[in-house]
Amino acid sequence: MKTRFLILILLVGISIPEHGQTNTNISDSLRWQYDSITWGPATNGIQLGVVRASQTPPHAPRKFPVIVYLCNTNASPYYGLLPVPEGHRLDLSLLDSAGKPVERTRAGDAKCKSITTTVKARLESQRKAIILPPWTPYQYDKFDLLECFKIEKPGTNTLTVRAKLYKLASYPNIEPVVLPEVSIKLILTDSDLAKR
Repeated sequence: MKTRFLILILLVGISIPEHGQTNTNISDSLRWQYDSITWGPATNGIQLGVVRASQTPPHAPRKFPVIVYLCNTNASPYYGLLPVPEGHRLDLSLLDSAGKPVERTRAGDAKCKSITTTVKARLESQRKAIILPPWTPYQYDKFDLLECFKIEKPGTNTLTVRAKLYKLASYPNIEPVVLPEVSIKLILTDSDLAKR
């Protein structure tokens, strides 16, 4: 009985480090960046993440910048993701503090164009893939929240982001990569709205 109890302790002790392992493989230099991003669940080792950028380059100022990231949570590089043309990469929606949908602007619609037959044909012909190193946030797209939505009042808004991704399949085919959407709460103040 005592032997069985000791074996059980050893098994539990061995299994604990494996359970819930998430970002333990990230280098210290990247951990702060990874932890600052709101991530969705991983699918086949790929996560979609969103963050409000705290700083913007002086040569390209944005009023309320939001950056969308991908991250490879596998232990080895992820090959084969295709760079979807800008304007076709995202689907964005926003709820105000009362839970009501906020209408997109023309700029917002321009960020959320559908994948047309022409766009898909271009992806199939280019065959130029993205390589995602393990546990390294990769900037997939960026936009300005105030330019993309008709936000009238300050408050806590909920932004939901869906990514449109494709990967290489058997030549000459490509196939979509479906990642879970990710939502983030963003607080807008009167001073934020005054920047428009």
